[in-house]
Amino acid sequence: MGNLKSRVSYLQGLAAGLEMAADSKEGKLLSGIVDVLGEFADSVEELGDSQDSLEDYLESIDEDLYALESRLNEVEGEEDGEHFLEVECPECGCTGTMEHEDDDIPTAEMIKDQHGLTHDVVHRGEHI
Repeated sequence: MGNLKSRVSYLQGLAAGLEMAADSKEGKLLSGIVDVLGEFADSVEELGDSQDSLEDYLESIDEDLYALESRLNEVEGEEDGEHFLEVECPECGCTGTMEHEDDDIPTAEMIKDQHGLTHDVVHRGEHI
């Protein structure tokens, strides 16, 4: 970006070297053009600085997100096999395992429904 500002400075020097009268039409035009170019150069430099800051911020967010994803994957890996709860049947009192969703705590009805298919076998003392 500094290169753009140095080019504008060079053009300002060239304009000054033309020795045009500052109050002539051509002098006013040339002076105005060089001034506008200087303002554009300043704006472009500010935009570049802002973009650099945003890129740094985005990179830090990306690193934080990567760390969170890694931790989440570790936690999910630790929970493999932990999506099963040991439950007690409210009818016969026997215990068994039941698969569940993350935030879904099984109710007595859910346990009976899950256990219902094997309930008759369990009552005879056999566990599947």
